[in-house]
Amino acid sequence: LLPTHHASRFNLSDFSVETEIRRHVNITVDNLLHQDRIITSEIRKVSKYRKKSLQRAGAVNKLFADENEMHKTFLELFSQPRSHEYSESLKQQVRNKIIAKFEEYGFDVSTQRFIYSPFGYPYNGINIIAVKNGLNRGKARDEIILVGGHYDTVEESPGVDDNGSGMVAVLETARVLRSVQLKQTIMFVAFDLEEQGLLGSLAFVRDYLIPVELSKTGAKFLGAFVTDMVLRQESDENSQKLPSDVAEVKAVPNAAAQIRANQNRGDFVAVWSRRGVDTELWQSLSNSWSQLQNPLNFKLIDLDSPLPATTPTAEQLEKYGTFTRSDHAAFWYHKNENYSSTLNAILLTDLAPWRGLQGRCYHRYCDDTRQLTPKNLNFMKQTVDALLITITNNPPKSTK
Repeated sequence: LLPTHHASRFNLSDFSVETEIRRHVNITVDNLLHQDRIITSEIRKVSKYRKKSLQRAGAVNKLFADENEMHKTFLELFSQPRSHEYSESLKQQVRNKIIAKFEEYGFDVSTQRFIYSPFGYPYNGINIIAVKNGLNRGKARDEIILVGGHYDTVEESPGVDDNGSGMVAVLETARVLRSVQLKQTIMFVAFDLEEQGLLGSLAFVRDYLIPVELSKTGAKFLGAFVTDMVLRQESDENSQKLPSDVAEVKAVPNAAAQIRANQNRGDFVAVWSRRGVDTELWQSLSNSWSQLQNPLNFKLIDLDSPLPATTPTAEQLEKYGTFTRSDHAAFWYHKNENYSSTLNAILLTDLAPWRGLQGRCYHRYCDDTRQLTPKNLNFMKQTVDALLITITNNPPKSTK
């Protein structure tokens, strides 16, 4: 592991996408193994759930994402860097706007502050947690579905795809569902400091989700849908590569065969799961995807990793570390000693570091608003629409 991995600054003259990906894998694996370095300092209620007239999901004919709304949210919230190194005040402005959106939708909103300071340089992070109450909220028979993504960026990257797109997907899902009555409780979470190795999601799962939501009431956790880079599509042949370590160890042979059969086009959303573990989430989303109005025939492909349900060995993490490179892994491998079960989660992603232009712009200045083309926004709409169908009509079943 790289001993200097906690500095997010890097020399652009030495920058390569593969080097940056390896840096992120290293810090992620290190933090998964040493979660005790993260300390939650405060959980603060911002606003309470406002009960209002709601429609039953079955009574609503059209629950679709709006591309114009998504475009507006990109420009208002996610077109500039959101890193503490670049501008803490700018990042705080974005936090305030995210909170304001959730408050506008009438949700129960809290913030979770946490600190990470293993080598004398403190990182102070703030997660934003919004809850849409289900019919059994606060009771043992409650069931929780989570939709989340990280809102931070690396220094100086505008982060339109990484991860403005994931956060726009979270907020658009929340906006559309705000007036719909659902049996399940839906949590919408904006994670901080993912770029420093999943710090926000690790703190959230260990210190909020498990003790505050699951252990206290006995509610069942149906699963997390994490959106991280869901904007870019490429219809050209050979526009899509697979991560080198994934391809070399032949970790996902079925997915690799599907991509090759499609002439290596980047016209699909990738789902990262654990084979035989997160199957219920994958099947629910896949069934929903098949119901989409999808004129451009965008696809959904499951990259079902061979990682286990239980905490993997250091050797397994080294071999399959790429599959832990986003906030879903905090659910897979939390270290809350009072809750022994893994938590099901899947990642939805455009695999952009290995796709087209983003292969050159990952974590760089050119991850910007030029990507907000009609075709990319339509591609992203498919993902949000699939999430909406899943939550309202096809929720995953409890596997516990």
